[in-house]
Parts: sequence; C-alpha cells; structure tokens
Amino acid sequence: SSLEVHDGIRTALEDCGADLRRALGAVAGVAVVDSGFNLRIDLRRALPEAAAAAREAVAAVLEGKPMLRRKDAKQAVEIRPDAQWSRERSVDYLIQRLRDHLGAAAILPIYLGDEQSGETTFRKLRQFAPPDGGGQAPATATTGAISICVG
Repeated sequence: SSLEVHDGIRTALEDCGADLRRALGAVAGVAVVDSGFNLRIDLRRALPEAAAAAREAVAAVLEGKPMLRRKDAKQAVEIRPDAQWSRERSVDYLIQRLRDHLGAAAILPIYLGDEQSGETTFRKLRQFAPPDGGGQAPATATTGAISICVG
C-alpha cells in the first residue's frame, strides 16, 4: 500500500494551493509547490521585500483554514495538515512499514537533510546506526549519518 492523505485534508491543501497561487502570482521569485502531503512556498529566488510580502499573503490565506498550519523556514514556508506529525514520526512510520513489509528487524535508513532543519531527525536515526563490537551504537557518532555539504 502507499501513503495517502485523507480526502478532506487533500481538498484543503488543493484549495489553499489555488488561493496561494492567486495571491502570490504577481510576487516575483516566489513559487508554490504541492508535494501531495504539504505545500511549500519557495522563497529562494525572491528579494527580501517580496519574501516578506509572500509571508504576509500566506498568513492572510491561512485565516479560516483550521485543517492547515504553517511552518516557517529561512527560505520557505510550509503549509501542512494540522496533525501531530513530524519528520521524526515520519521516520518511525516508514521504518515500521518497511519492517512489516520486509519482515526484517534491521533497517538502515538513509536520510537526506541539512544539519539545521534535520537535526532532530538525525538524532532519531542514531538508534539505527550500526553497532560497534560491544553491541552499542558508536559513542563518537553524532548522528549515525554522513554529512555532505553541497554548494
């Protein structure tokens, strides 16, 4: 089976995306991206004034949309379902699904993220780091992951 978004939430995301595209259509350097699970308002190409205007427009669009919540990042705004969900819970969910599907207890996940926004997820993944000779995760590992910087 595949991950699915509840129909009511999916409709709320689609409606919000349409409202955001109308509100942000004239704002240079701003893009609205629908991942299926959330909306991302990408501000990387926007000038600071345009990014500020976009953030204000997002706040206005979200008024009256109780099923959705906003999460601000440095160069983006995410619109997510208002649910108790996080990257860490997503990792737990996906690993459990893999274990159930494969019938395997040992899973070595690979997670791509940056050190700041993915910090708690990298800590969560530490429990899946390969054990050293004593059966414990290496004490010197800070995340159980390899960091690669691009750009």
